[in-house]
Amino acid sequence: MNKKVWVGAIIVFVVMVATDFLVHTVLLASTYQSIMDSGSSPFRSPEDSKVYIFFITRAFQAFLFALVFSKGYEAKGMAEGIRYGIYMGVFLTVGTAYGQYALFPLPYNLAMMWFLYEVVQWIIAGVLIAQYWGMKPKAQMS
Repeated sequence: MNKKVWVGAIIVFVVMVATDFLVHTVLLASTYQSIMDSGSSPFRSPEDSKVYIFFITRAFQAFLFALVFSKGYEAKGMAEGIRYGIYMGVFLTVGTAYGQYALFPLPYNLAMMWFLYEVVQWIIAGVLIAQYWGMKPKAQMS
């Protein structure tokens, strides 16, 4: 495994954690609050939270996202990153977002927002990893 995969995984991990914060604590905060206020919340209490698991799963996803990208890299720039982000975003997200909707008493609009926001997150990650992969190595200093 080369250094680019590891650096790419770190880039993707940072992007996903940062955008997770934006999505879940800013964009969806009022939606989560209204579900909790309804009295039949399927969410864990803050005391019983297992948020650390998200960081572990994001690390695995970031590594595999970078590894798979490295195997099919075609040097097509931003378009390649967008395409890869869409494919992987739909692949990684549709089952999770709609699976949660099928299993738990959640409003449909929340499942749809989870799906759409996360696909956008993966597109951003795809663009950044494609840009990173396309960077020319710096010339060796003598």
